[in-house]
Amino acid sequence: DRGLKTPVDLLDNEKIRFGTGNDLEIFHNGSHSFIKDTGTGALVLNASVLWLNDETDTETYLKATKNGAVEIRHDNIKKFETTAGGTIITGTLDTTGTITGGGHIKTGSDSGYFFAGASNDLQIYHDGTHSYIQNGTNNLYIRATASETGISVVPNAGVKLFYDNSNKFET
Repeated sequence: DRGLKTPVDLLDNEKIRFGTGNDLEIFHNGSHSFIKDTGTGALVLNASVLWLNDETDTETYLKATKNGAVEIRHDNIKKFETTAGGTIITGTLDTTGTITGGGHIKTGSDSGYFFAGASNDLQIYHDGTHSYIQNGTNNLYIRATASETGISVVPNAGVKLFYDNSNKFET
């Protein structure tokens, strides 16, 4: 019992308004339901645990816990979670831009790979014993600067070592 003894029934597009300037509105337009802040201040929801669920209350979209995690779900499966140490992403992270940061990229296992190129042509990995830089197409260049090559590896043709961008040794 939440104290409301008699339901309040309103027709479509009839609004319940709050505030001196009607700053908050709650209504249904016949197709969609709205909680609308009309532009004065912010809409604040206070709770120790906040759930955003589907209309049948059987699927969770978002859960936020005081002093704890924020979870975002897809089809009721947790895909993104904040933790005390950062975030956890379950599944594949696809981006349309660049991932930047001041930290490290870590696979967390000896079977993890770093891939680059549209067909994963460049692979950097560790197999538990050895470390590899593997190129799936054409030549591999290791450069000191964008214009100065230090090592050139050409499949089925050899390796060249450079000093000051001048070939000094080759196989």
